[in-house]
Amino acid sequence: MEVSTNLGRVSVVPKGTYSPDTKYERLDLIHYQGSGYVVLREVQGVEPAGGEDYMLLIEGSAGPDGRLPEELYAVRVQSGSPELGAVSGGGMVFGGVLTTVNAMPKGENKFIAWLENGEAVSSAPSYTFPANHDRTLLASFEEYVFLRWAESAMPSDNNWYSAAYGNGTFVAIVSNEHAGSSAAAYSSDGGKTWTKSTLPSAALAWLDVAYGNGAFVAISAVTITDGEQEYGSNKAAYSSNGGKSWSSLTMPSKKMWKCIAFGDGVFVATAWEGDCIAYSTDTGKSWTEVSIPFHRVGIVAYGNGSFVVIESDGNRYSNKAVYSTDGGKSWTESALPTASLWNSIAYGGGVFVAVCSVNSDLAAYSADNGKTWALSHLPSVGRWCSIAYGNGAFVAIAQGTTENVAYSIDGGKTWCQSTPLPAAKWNSLAYGDGTFVALSDGSIAAYTA
Repeated sequence: MEVSTNLGRVSVVPKGTYSPDTKYERLDLIHYQGSGYVVLREVQGVEPAGGEDYMLLIEGSAGPDGRLPEELYAVRVQSGSPELGAVSGGGMVFGGVLTTVNAMPKGENKFIAWLENGEAVSSAPSYTFPANHDRTLLASFEEYVFLRWAESAMPSDNNWYSAAYGNGTFVAIVSNEHAGSSAAAYSSDGGKTWTKSTLPSAALAWLDVAYGNGAFVAISAVTITDGEQEYGSNKAAYSSNGGKSWSSLTMPSKKMWKCIAFGDGVFVATAWEGDCIAYSTDTGKSWTEVSIPFHRVGIVAYGNGSFVVIESDGNRYSNKAVYSTDGGKSWTESALPTASLWNSIAYGGGVFVAVCSVNSDLAAYSADNGKTWALSHLPSVGRWCSIAYGNGAFVAIAQGTTENVAYSIDGGKTWCQSTPLPAAKWNSLAYGDGTFVALSDGSIAAYTA
């Protein structure tokens, strides 16, 4: 018999019912389970189903006279991005027969739509339709991106050094250890726009800020007098109106106060120069100093009833750590698996995770409130300067590499590269209300859109 194809009318050689022992040639006609098939490529011992090594044309059931429909149409399927997803189905199909094409995203990538002549015809990954003309269908996929960054502008070109989130607002502070600064800023729209505010003194290098008990508290490390730099400061500041205005606080002694964290009604601040921390239960109005066995105290975070501090002085490698379960009053020693320049720590999902600022791919995590630690490896070498937790993941940012963002969704054990931040010297990362915000040395900030 003859059938009509997009190549014209061709002869089909009847071969009766399918048999695994028969070698079928191109355009042989067979029947299988009540349906008629035309074999377009040589096949033997494989039941009609389609595949990469052969193509079978599905008719459905033959008519009352035992004849197959005469119209034969080509259904071609393609993946618009083979690295993101694959396709199956299609081929030569008899007229009127329902046929299904399938789009299969790889990994966490997303199928978008089937396109025909540039127009979307179906958003279903499995698309079924009657064959009534030749069709070329393109499966459109979208790459899975954990973070999508958008740029924003800070109110001035400065060394925006630290950020914190609280009560619907991000607050940022400037650190300028050579000239001092009183610049601060706040954003109530997830980091899209920023408004300038002023800290109580410009004669200081402000290093960190945290939120708790309805207020932001900022600490400083360097005093500038007549243009001369003096390491150490006893000045702090707080804002109870979302960073719009600030009032002065006094620290218990003149030191290089480096990091601050809040938890369970307590602020804990670490001194970069010296062997002590300070804690406050009244939003920074009064402080108590406590000695700990460090050369220089460094980074601090709170989670699950514990404050955890890791020694960090920017030049001296260390693996020392301590933790406190009584609001900073007493501390117990622990140790990381290796010494490094540990630069930032965050808590989330029951785990503390720290990253280091030396050119390295090292990270460390603790699932028992800082008592024991294990190492993991970031996806690239860089100066990993800040880490934050949000949306079920730890996110770390780096300086000195174009691959400057990494994330972990398993508590810091394994890491993946994410969409990079724009080119800038990035300093700090904060999270709040579904958004990550990054600050840089300059006028550029970024937020996750």
